[in-house]
Amino acid sequence: MLDMLNKLICVSLNIHIWSGRKKLQPADLNLTAGDIPPEELASLGVKKICDPDELKTFQNLRRRAERVCEAAGVRFLGGYAIPQDKAEAVVDELRKVAVDFAEEKQHFLARYSESTEVWLKTLPGQWRHMVAEAIEPIESIASRLSFSHQTFQVQGVEGLDDGLTASVNSLGDRLIKEISRSAIQTWEASFRGRAKVSQKALRPIRALLEKAKGLSFLEGSLVPVIAGIEEELNGLPKSGYLEGRDFRQLVGVLHTLVDLEGAKNPVVLEQEDGDEDIEKNMEPFIELGEMTPAPLAAAMPATWF
Repeated sequence: MLDMLNKLICVSLNIHIWSGRKKLQPADLNLTAGDIPPEELASLGVKKICDPDELKTFQNLRRRAERVCEAAGVRFLGGYAIPQDKAEAVVDELRKVAVDFAEEKQHFLARYSESTEVWLKTLPGQWRHMVAEAIEPIESIASRLSFSHQTFQVQGVEGLDDGLTASVNSLGDRLIKEISRSAIQTWEASFRGRAKVSQKALRPIRALLEKAKGLSFLEGSLVPVIAGIEEELNGLPKSGYLEGRDFRQLVGVLHTLVDLEGAKNPVVLEQEDGDEDIEKNMEPFIELGEMTPAPLAAAMPATWF
């Protein structure tokens, strides 16, 4: 366990975004205590006191920071475990996000009063006062918008690190699940319902391989699988659309990434004896496990085989 921890840098994101909402009160709806059920049974919910579109930028920046970490690492102890040799690049990207967050915060605060007034005018008259009375001072909002990150290494305490040991030992399984989930998303975004893809479709697949290679020390059995997939990708055309046999070969790669747990050998789809042989070689990757809502093969038009 210690050897594995020494190869990892932990990154924790601390991102706070003002919700732009407040608890809805009975008085806001001209209700009395007898008009609503007790709080043990139900609550009235919340009221928006700021245009939600004004806060989307911060939500996008948070997601951008998460993608930076997810691209290189796996979730661990509330943050991300990043391989040492990629930690500096990850932190550099997070610093860029922090700069953008600070700039957007200043822009948001500078236009807050004006944008709020504009938004209030778009609300139905009978509800406008409810929002206007709940608007918060800019100083309060400024304190609720923040972005920071921390990096650290973890060291267990001898005799008291049972939970840490279990978490570290589960990192290999987590890596496999995260790659599987991302491969499914790639299928949905670029492959489902298509019979050919552009070279651009290879980018997320290569990114997944880069992540798997960087963290392969978490699960040694991935090494030959990754090598096999790289060999498959290197054999594909370097320009133009990928279709026909090349497309089917790429779909086979996705099958393997979705079911890394069951992939015992690299994917090999170089049969020259017809479509029946290709279909037979893909059979081991048809059962994709519980991470998949439905087998990828079920969504493939019959013309692909």
